[in-house]
Amino acid sequence: MPKSFILVALVVVSAGCNPFNQEQITTLSCYEGQPAFSPNGDVMAFVTTQTGDRHIWLYDLGERITIPVTVNEGVDEHPSFAPDGERIIFTSRLNGQNDLWIVSPNDELIQVTKTDSVDEIFPVYSPDGMYIWYIAISKSAVDGGYAIHRTEARNFSKSEVIYRSRGPLEKITVAKDKIVFGEKNEASWVLMRLDPATGSVARWSDGYRDVRHAALSPDGKHLFFSSDTNGYAQIFFTRADTFNPVLISGESKHLDFPAWTPDGHAMAYQAETSYDIRRIEVKTQMEQMLIETNGDDRSPVMLADGKTLLYVSNAEGRYALYARNLSANKAIRIAYWPDADVTECDLRNDGRAAVVSVVRGGLSTLYEMPITQANLIEEYAAGKSAYALFQDSVHRYAAHYAIDGKAITYVSLKGGSPDIWVYDTATKKEKQLTIDMRTEANPVFSNDGAYIYFDADWAGRWSIWRVPVSGGMPSPVTRDKTPYGSDREPSWSPDGQWLAITRTWYDDADIWLYKTDEGEKTSRTLSKDNNHQERRGRWTHDGKYMIYESGGNTDIWMQSVAKLLEATK
Repeated sequence: MPKSFILVALVVVSAGCNPFNQEQITTLSCYEGQPAFSPNGDVMAFVTTQTGDRHIWLYDLGERITIPVTVNEGVDEHPSFAPDGERIIFTSRLNGQNDLWIVSPNDELIQVTKTDSVDEIFPVYSPDGMYIWYIAISKSAVDGGYAIHRTEARNFSKSEVIYRSRGPLEKITVAKDKIVFGEKNEASWVLMRLDPATGSVARWSDGYRDVRHAALSPDGKHLFFSSDTNGYAQIFFTRADTFNPVLISGESKHLDFPAWTPDGHAMAYQAETSYDIRRIEVKTQMEQMLIETNGDDRSPVMLADGKTLLYVSNAEGRYALYARNLSANKAIRIAYWPDADVTECDLRNDGRAAVVSVVRGGLSTLYEMPITQANLIEEYAAGKSAYALFQDSVHRYAAHYAIDGKAITYVSLKGGSPDIWVYDTATKKEKQLTIDMRTEANPVFSNDGAYIYFDADWAGRWSIWRVPVSGGMPSPVTRDKTPYGSDREPSWSPDGQWLAITRTWYDDADIWLYKTDEGEKTSRTLSKDNNHQERRGRWTHDGKYMIYESGGNTDIWMQSVAKLLEATK
């Protein structure tokens, strides 16, 4: 094949509100798309119209040069590498119909399929290299329709039909024991899962419009796909065992054909508006998602060991308190009431007790329970030892411990409206700190125990205030700093230097950090995802990470704060 080398500039583009770092790989002034990486990750195959019709080219990621692979009179698309990296299989309309071809190591073109009145498209090798999967489109009146075929890679004549459909099929992705492909029903494209052992097929995607061109990660645990559910095609990410997508491309342009790098650390995709190929690092973001279940996961707090997370979830029905061993990725319900919901949780600084809000019959009550190594591994154990802090019928919720564990602050309606109160754990007495007919919420102690920081809607919008524990007038902390939104849910860093808050501007909530004594000049955005609401940030004991809630189906995420804090020094 002719080796016509064209230097390609590597342009780093701004990710804007996208939390991922993007780099633009190709900059040719023509169509470039359908990326596919070689098994060693050194080379990317892609489709381009640089020489007229669509043909297969290679891009050397180390040398940053492009090499044409196919030069013919046909239209070539859908490249895919063999597992040994020595061959590329692709679709070519060379003889008037779409057939499958292979480029061999010595640049020889080998025809895989040649069936009259049938188009073969979207070929892909099985991970072991033994089979080639592809989609066949029959134009025959008798056999008309779509089918998924599996052909032996060493004997093209041995082929079998695995699945038939009257509706259109497209792009197959294979990884380990998973096979996913696209099928179009009357309303939209959806993703289907095929069991290679039984041949059974089931719909997998749900609730999203035109879910297309899926790409399984090399380990089969994660999946990218494109969807125009927001009005234009964007790239989404989900775990492969459950359909719970996270939008990763925030830009308003059509993005399609995601492809994993072999190490599973990054993803390339085509941007259809500008017709170029871009790459996004995804490993960091995947590691930040701590908990993803089919339920809502809320109110996370990390034990000092950094290996155990307490949180509230309704994954098994009612909201309950869970303990998750992060090393083993195993969770159990440690506090559960069949007639009530656990809605919030806080952990005492010494890790020996937790306070939770329990809602039963519309009444929110505070319970405290001991936390031991034993009841972190035995189901319901902590809940069995829980006791109510109060015996009346007053709403109390959003409880947090003081650093020394000698007091608890919370919101109470005892005075007729949501006000801030404090409870002395030694004397068992409570004291009201704020008196206002409007709403105060989310109280936390300052590290020295002298103040309680909380959010209130006193200034016409939510802002952060503080009040002395000894009593006195509240004073504003962030009032008038957010002309277009609100500040809520304060949380102090372990060293007392940084206040984390949930700041909402134009209906988008993110976690912000800043120093209260130095003001807004030190404020920094920790989370920058315009597509989801990040809330309820909580620090880990070492102050290196922030745990927070995010996502439409609320999940728990963890993000390092080290670089952000270092940048403010």
